[in-house]
Amino acid sequence: MRKTMFLSLSLLLVLCGCDFFPSLPSIPSIPSIPTTFKEPNISLSSVEVVGVSLGNVNLVATVEVENPNSYALPMPKIDWELFVTDISFDTGIVEENISIGSGEKYSMDIPISLNQNQLISTALSHYASTGSRELPYTIATKLQFTTVPFLANRIFPLNKTDSIPLSQIPGLDLPW
Repeated sequence: MRKTMFLSLSLLLVLCGCDFFPSLPSIPSIPSIPTTFKEPNISLSSVEVVGVSLGNVNLVATVEVENPNSYALPMPKIDWELFVTDISFDTGIVEENISIGSGEKYSMDIPISLNQNQLISTALSHYASTGSRELPYTIATKLQFTTVPFLANRIFPLNKTDSIPLSQIPGLDLPW
């Protein structure tokens, strides 16, 4: 008897379907995961000496990120390291909690502070061993979109190598 009643009720529910529960709320749609992804355009656009203060030489490196996608991306976390003549001078991590909208470009400044005495010592040593009036440096960066699941394990390396004329290093006095 129970089996017959259960089958009857089940059949009734199937046949009545949607009309039987008209007051139930609808299920909200689940946001879709992007089906197409375009890599962001990333560049280390400039490195500039911005000042000298209390034995430090202050630089600013500017990283630009352009989002070519049809949806926003968060600004990536940036791990960076500055090398002067292959000697590591400074390291750091920069994070900003902002979103880069579809088709937008955002610039982030990386402040770098170098010990002036260490920089002068390195410049003098480099000049004595090579005779070069240029001091080479490299800024090595790794950008990671840690909050985007399909990009979390992907690292975007970006390096810039250039040189500073020794004449522009504050406090360096060379016999020219």
